[in-house]
Amino acid sequence: VSELKLCEQGTQTYYITTTTSTDLHGGSDNIYPRLRIIGRKGKKSRSATTGYLFDPARNNFEKGRQDMFVFQGLADVGKIKCIEVMVDGDDKWLFEMIEVHSQDLRHPKYFRNENEAWLSTDQREGKSTLKLCS
Repeated sequence: VSELKLCEQGTQTYYITTTTSTDLHGGSDNIYPRLRIIGRKGKKSRSATTGYLFDPARNNFEKGRQDMFVFQGLADVGKIKCIEVMVDGDDKWLFEMIEVHSQDLRHPKYFRNENEAWLSTDQREGKSTLKLCS
């Protein structure tokens, strides 16, 4: 690829906080999740997809820890209804909760991993995609 053009999806900023499980093996140092945020604006269903949830300045997704990520330039999905978590990498990860809110709608939505579903690209370890709705 000789040229790569990056385009904004919109003007919305989303704040995402993940809480990794306290399970002995719940943390991960080689997992790369992304979120598709699904909402409703008026009568239309809308979605926005983040980049990887990754902070190079720290070890993300350590056991029992919260990590916060900010994504700017995404589409405004309106009232947040669901998230879809997609993972890459060669590890597995167990999260307890993911909190999402936008700059316009500051009341956060909480998505709990009530079924304790592990996420992994290896189907023997878990799912590569998990959809949660509130």
